[in-house]
Amino acid sequence: SPSAWPAVTYTQISAQTEKGSTTDPAIARALIQVDCYDKTRMGVLLVSAQVRSALNRWRQTTSAGVTIDDCLFVGDTDSFESEPMVYRVSSDYRLHFRE
Repeated sequence: SPSAWPAVTYTQISAQTEKGSTTDPAIARALIQVDCYDKTRMGVLLVSAQVRSALNRWRQTTSAGVTIDDCLFVGDTDSFESEPMVYRVSSDYRLHFRE
């Protein structure tokens, strides 16, 4: 867990590429987990809401040339971690992109 609060981390959980009958179309999707942390429950809920507002339905071409066609909120869970005494909201997002 991070040492500065609030904090946000992310992890790619899985990724798949679409397969074509003769060639692959360079279309992919990934499941991303975003974890928000804060010392208070209200604080972590506010940070999580800001992250969701920024990521849900996000579309953009990145500086690396990857086109994000859509980013969809899948769901979340919230918890309390006794060590280091912080609240956490874990949210999953499904990214649809072209490589």
